[in-house]
Amino acid sequence: MSAAKKLTTGLTGLAVQSKPNDMLKLLYNKTLMHLTKYPQDSKYKVATEHIVKKKLNYVKSEPDREKLERLLGVQLEEAIIDAQREVVLSRTLKEYQPWQSLMGDAPPSQYDWPPISKFHQK
Repeated sequence: MSAAKKLTTGLTGLAVQSKPNDMLKLLYNKTLMHLTKYPQDSKYKVATEHIVKKKLNYVKSEPDREKLERLLGVQLEEAIIDAQREVVLSRTLKEYQPWQSLMGDAPPSQYDWPPISKFHQK
């Protein structure tokens, strides 16, 4: 950690974390643990694992708070909130298993963009 202690995040309601590196390591490892239950070809698993492992490597290799914030591109307190949300998302998606096939065929126009109502057609 740097010699100067951070006093405020400058964001209302967001307190300075006393041990942000430890918290980030814990949260990133929880996300990675949840991802082990996903199929290997899950696009969410592949993308999220890549991002989380990169961030975890930053946290493990950079003890200086200011340098780590520059590497992550956000304050560590904001990174903690993001990591907490990713843990929840990875757990939720595991429960709903969006990688499985649809129960039925999607309507032909489901993925058309922009959506055009039959009432607006000429």
